[in-house]
Amino acid sequence: MKTHINFCLFIILLFAFDNVRANPIKKAFLALDQKNYGLALGHFQKLKKHNPSLAYFGFTQIYQSPALYNLDSCLKYALKAEESLNLVSPKNYLAWKKYGFDSTAIVQKKFLLSATYFTLLQKDTSIVNYNNFISQQPWALEVSSAIDIRDSLVFNTVLKLSTIQTLQSYMSTYPKSKMFNQALAVYYELQFAESTLDGSIESYASFIKKAPDNPFRGEAEDQLYALATQNNMLKELDDFVHKYPSNRNYNLAWLRLYQLFMKDYSSMRMEQFRAEYSDYPFMKQLEDDIAMFNENLYPFKEKDLFGFMNNKGEIVIPPLYFEVSDFSEGLAVVSDGLKMGLIDKKNTIVIPFVYDEISDFLKGRAIVTKNNLNGIIDRTGLYIFPLEFNDIGYFKNDLYYTEKEGVISIYDFNFHQMNCPAIEQITPLASGKFKVFMDGKVSFLNDNLTLSLPFEFDDLLPFSDSVYCYQLEGKFGLLHMDNKWKTPNVYDEIYPLSEGVAMVRIKDKLGYINAEGKLILACGFNSFENCVKVGQMHKGQIIVHLNDKFSLLDPSGKLLLNLPYEMIGEPGEWIPVLKNYKWGFVNWKGKEMTFFDFDFVEKLDNNYFIVERAGQVGLVRIQNNILVFTIPLAYLSIDQLDATLLLVKNVDGYGITNYFGEILVPTRYLQIQKYEDEVLKLITSTELLYYFKRNSFILQHK
Repeated sequence: MKTHINFCLFIILLFAFDNVRANPIKKAFLALDQKNYGLALGHFQKLKKHNPSLAYFGFTQIYQSPALYNLDSCLKYALKAEESLNLVSPKNYLAWKKYGFDSTAIVQKKFLLSATYFTLLQKDTSIVNYNNFISQQPWALEVSSAIDIRDSLVFNTVLKLSTIQTLQSYMSTYPKSKMFNQALAVYYELQFAESTLDGSIESYASFIKKAPDNPFRGEAEDQLYALATQNNMLKELDDFVHKYPSNRNYNLAWLRLYQLFMKDYSSMRMEQFRAEYSDYPFMKQLEDDIAMFNENLYPFKEKDLFGFMNNKGEIVIPPLYFEVSDFSEGLAVVSDGLKMGLIDKKNTIVIPFVYDEISDFLKGRAIVTKNNLNGIIDRTGLYIFPLEFNDIGYFKNDLYYTEKEGVISIYDFNFHQMNCPAIEQITPLASGKFKVFMDGKVSFLNDNLTLSLPFEFDDLLPFSDSVYCYQLEGKFGLLHMDNKWKTPNVYDEIYPLSEGVAMVRIKDKLGYINAEGKLILACGFNSFENCVKVGQMHKGQIIVHLNDKFSLLDPSGKLLLNLPYEMIGEPGEWIPVLKNYKWGFVNWKGKEMTFFDFDFVEKLDNNYFIVERAGQVGLVRIQNNILVFTIPLAYLSIDQLDATLLLVKNVDGYGITNYFGEILVPTRYLQIQKYEDEVLKLITSTELLYYFKRNSFILQHK
């Protein structure tokens, strides 16, 4: 019985002891709930020895309160609470949950405190503070963002310094930084800039060798290529391809070398290139060019598209293009419907479709137009003259003239500007001369780029090999090209020379001068219709109109023959004349050789005349003083194509005959044009054919 009583007493005492111990915990959390933080702090201090994790948990809440807020202390005690959590017995762990104490609460507290730290940190730009956060709070969910911000701050500092050394240090220190690639890109750019600062060929070559992985290597290779070949000379390109075989412009340099070599385009020149450059990497292409050099290709039309065929009518290039030119120096201009490009005879696009206009190639160059600006490209498409001129034209002797913003300049073949007088406009003439303008006055530019005469004339026209016709104040005179002599400007018109004599006009009166401008016959003759052709010297005689009649005079003015007709046509072996509103012919002695029954007569050459009657046109020939029809009155028009062929037209269309009326090409074409010296182009609404004069063969695609 005594033993039982003693055990019960032990239990009671033990319960009382635990209750005493429990009271501080209860009191601590009660004080915490009552926001009596000082009292709570004292209670939790007493609990540290036997219940450290719970005490530290309480400290965390105390230092998180507004009254005693201390973020560092909060975090310190949260970590201590977590570290000492393993000292808590399972019984206490369950008992203390009612106070909000458990491992989850401690961990959440820790993460929330780190989030608060990070929020405050974002207002700071201290790299040291970010490093401390990253190293001291590795569990924080914000560590990744902190690293990014830290790296960005460091990178911005490095960028301000912008040296290769600082960038290298950054990349080695932060190899996993999201800014690494950006740092690497800046590093590469600085490396390129510093290595090629002097812009020399040697510096670019050295950079390429030392930094083969630098992405600016390509630009360095381009710059080296541009510098090494800046004069576009054969020797430069030859040196380049043999000195820099790994340069990415190696193939382009070879192609340019070939195209420059082919300035004088010929098969012989191709053979010479093959012999001199056996290491040419496009030898198969060269062999094809040689094989196709002598193969003529002719444009043909099918369903509104153009292609090319050979001289057998076999299609070599299918109808793919909206417009095509003839092949010139092995290349043809073609259109895709919007822009122009160039193809070779294998239908390889040599120049892409980027231009509004492209001229035929001349000595390996073509003038191109884009957006109303002009430049000159070579056969590879490289600009020899930049695309910046309002006008470009071939001058002569491998010179070009350009116009830009009203300024005329002359350049040589390689775009080196030549010295020439100041001019405002330049106009090529059919004679091969170049008329130039300045301040409203005119001169001619000599081959040596000097002015043939000062700018003092309103206009200048070639008159003979050594004489100009000049205009000043609305009147014309003659001037020796070397300014050896000048006639007064007294004429309203000076007409072309014929047999050493030119007709002149003052008001409505005509006269005659010789090639030196000396007056032969004074201006006393009446002007008349078609006097420009009829009144010229012919067979040493002149037809004039005076006192309402026509007369035939010799150059001295002596009357040779009266021509009592209403109108005179351009004379040949016979003289066409109009009598009673009908045309006929008289000989040079005035004898009427035919009936007057034509409605119209036009000279074709000295022996042939086109005649018309009742709307029908034919051809007559003078043979043994007899007028003979070689082509009957069966056409609507007849025109001369060349010395042997005539273009004739009837209601069905155009055709071709010879001077004897033999129909060589039937009258069924919309147009017939000259294509080559021995070839004519025949055009219908749907076809494009060719007539070969040599064998009267008509070519069309099969």
